[in-house]
Amino acid sequence: RLLGFDTSYRTHWDDADLASSALATAYEPIHETEIGVWPVFVYDRKEAQLSAATIPFENGLNIAGVDVLPETLSPAGLLSVRLDWQGDASTLAGDEKVTIQLLGADGIVVAQVDRALTPEQFSRSSNAPEAYGMLLPEQLTVGEHQLIVALYVPTAGGTRRILTKSGEDAATIWQDRR
Repeated sequence: RLLGFDTSYRTHWDDADLASSALATAYEPIHETEIGVWPVFVYDRKEAQLSAATIPFENGLNIAGVDVLPETLSPAGLLSVRLDWQGDASTLAGDEKVTIQLLGADGIVVAQVDRALTPEQFSRSSNAPEAYGMLLPEQLTVGEHQLIVALYVPTAGGTRRILTKSGEDAATIWQDRR
């Protein structure tokens, strides 16, 4: 389901950006990395099989669907996470961020991706879920893992979490119990 695309030689063979434009019809970039000196974008299909979720936050936003692939974690692999954000974008102050964290059995963060939560994510005409790509470490341990999502506001003294309506500072969206 994932597709890697090296963009380093684009000026030599794709000045008009035809390859990225063609991919954009069915895929979207979820992660950018470098392999050696080459920038590589990883794309995932836009269509997702969302599992229904109800994760309401105190600021009125809600996660209504979740998709996490692959189902089995692999060292140095890529985790594709899609969240269906719903709610009134006018409640955003402008500095909110979403963090998705993979925790080990000991509760320690193994991998993490943070990104701004913007009003545009709520006004997309396609109403597609927001895609996040998380690169997994090469030394990923075998065992129980859980994936959590949280909203926060960066402040001068650290961060301030936006709680869920049940009072939690994060919500579990996936678990691997092998």
